[in-house]
Amino acid sequence: MLHRLALQNNLNPHELNYNWFIIPINFDYGLLQPAWEILSNLDNCLSYGKTLYQGGKNDLLYYFGNKFISELDSIEETKYD
Repeated sequence: MLHRLALQNNLNPHELNYNWFIIPINFDYGLLQPAWEILSNLDNCLSYGKTLYQGGKNDLLYYFGNKFISELDSIEETKYD
């Protein structure tokens, strides 16, 4: 809803609060973790498919950059080795 509102008003949605856009992931107090909606089973979009990281990867890239994503990608790769 916020994303649509921003676009309708010619705003870059990423310039709002980043925690609104990286759901299903939350970055709070320096900790990257599942959003509270996921942890509380309140997210209507929760289903099988992509990992939480894959679902929020493009937004994480926007806010934190390539080096951050490279590090997370390497962690993800070792998890499935």
